[in-house]
Amino acid sequence: LMLTGKHLPAEEALEQGLVTQTVKAGSALDTALSLARQIQTKGPLSVAAILASVYGRKRESLQKPYQNDTQAFGALFETEDTREGIQAFLQKRLPQFKGR
Repeated sequence: LMLTGKHLPAEEALEQGLVTQTVKAGSALDTALSLARQIQTKGPLSVAAILASVYGRKRESLQKPYQNDTQAFGALFETEDTREGIQAFLQKRLPQFKGR
């Protein structure tokens, strides 16, 4: 698509797995805000690491991002947020992440 400049209708992009959902005209902002609220409930350190990994892949070789992911996972596993997430899961409650 990037090389040909071909226009791809939203329904076809959904069928091919290029997007995860489509929305009706006029509801994109509400859908985006809903997604943002979902992301907001996740651990801030994990969200930041995921974004850094995704954006970093644009600039690196194929092997380097996997090494970065492994390092990030190791660092995140040692955080208070990880312990809180595990405890919240075991106690069947929502986690209270603090970004530490």
